[in-house]
Amino acid sequence: MAKAPQVIAVSSQAEMATAITSYTAQGYILMSQQATETVLKRPKRLNILPLLIGFFLCLLPGLIYLIVYAVQKEPIVIISVSSLAQGQVGAGLTDEFQLSADGAWWWDANQWISIAVRLPPNAQLSEDKAFWWDGRSWRSLNVPNPNPESG
Repeated sequence: MAKAPQVIAVSSQAEMATAITSYTAQGYILMSQQATETVLKRPKRLNILPLLIGFFLCLLPGLIYLIVYAVQKEPIVIISVSSLAQGQVGAGLTDEFQLSADGAWWWDANQWISIAVRLPPNAQLSEDKAFWWDGRSWRSLNVPNPNPESG
């Protein structure tokens, strides 16, 4: 099973450059770079000492180490300049809120409240007020038109 890339949101090109420098110092290499997104990958490294010890003590630990090494995934980081991080899209996002695993409830610090009953007070709305941001994706408000004769 492939490990999902880690996505880092930054608010400017300068922050992106700083993040890239930080990750390259940790051994990541630049895979691709565009104006608003950079993909970095850290190559996995074969540690020769456990391999040699395994071969000298017993062939089985060495083979187990090679199998573990072969199935390991190389971590990937995506650094993206996000309009949400810049605060340019929507309005009203002041604090984050916690959603339940199924996305049907939000925590108000005292109790779980159904999304169908009430949105979090700091939910970010789209410019057309038809969608709200749940921290992962835009979700439809599905609010019926209160004025049906207006079309």
